[in-house]
Amino acid sequence: MTNGLKIIGATLLSQNEVGEIPLELRRYNDWWWLRSSGFDGHSAACVRNDGSISMCGTSVSVCNTVRPVLQIKNLNSSNLQVGDIFKFGGNWFNIVTDELAFCISNIGTCEFRKDGKAKDADKYEKSDVKKFVDEWFVDSMAPYEETPAPAQLSTEEQVKSMGSTYESIIFSKNDYGNEAQMWDDIRDMIRILSKQDYQFKFYCADTFRGRYVLQLKLKCRDENMCGVTLDMVGEDTE
Repeated sequence: MTNGLKIIGATLLSQNEVGEIPLELRRYNDWWWLRSSGFDGHSAACVRNDGSISMCGTSVSVCNTVRPVLQIKNLNSSNLQVGDIFKFGGNWFNIVTDELAFCISNIGTCEFRKDGKAKDADKYEKSDVKKFVDEWFVDSMAPYEETPAPAQLSTEEQVKSMGSTYESIIFSKNDYGNEAQMWDDIRDMIRILSKQDYQFKFYCADTFRGRYVLQLKLKCRDENMCGVTLDMVGEDTE
């Protein structure tokens, strides 16, 4: 789906899996859901703002942030590796293992189960948050299904068709509850990019509207290519 990387599904992390996510990725400006059960049949585990894991969890009727993982295959045969980021469904994902890519931001907020009557045995499979994730995934995959496969191009033609090897991430204060949350996201993204040795620059595009741009240079691993090409799914971040 993305440079040979096959995306086969989306889900939430479990309590065991979330331990594989670096702390700087787990930190967020809101609590977010895990798919594991909490301390009783009416709660689900989640991650706190500071990145710590709440195994007791919160009530399934609470509205928390949703940060899914993509289930991936063929990483070794793709032009990506663990630690790289790519965009899917309008969101940025960080490849954290050979099989999972974690959402750096979020796809929205949702109650785990609106009626508050979830049972441990079927909590996630019959939850409202699973429906929310599944619907987002189907919508995100739609452009792939609707767009016919392009004709095979020569290496020279591929290089010409790639255009710029830069990608811009737009931050706007209008997309946040308050400006402090926006700056938290900006700092988190810069930490992630710095840790993975990405080249980037950050600047203010519109002071009046509070729009900022983080422009990153996509990594180049193939001497015959002009950079990592990403199949962009969904709308641009602008």
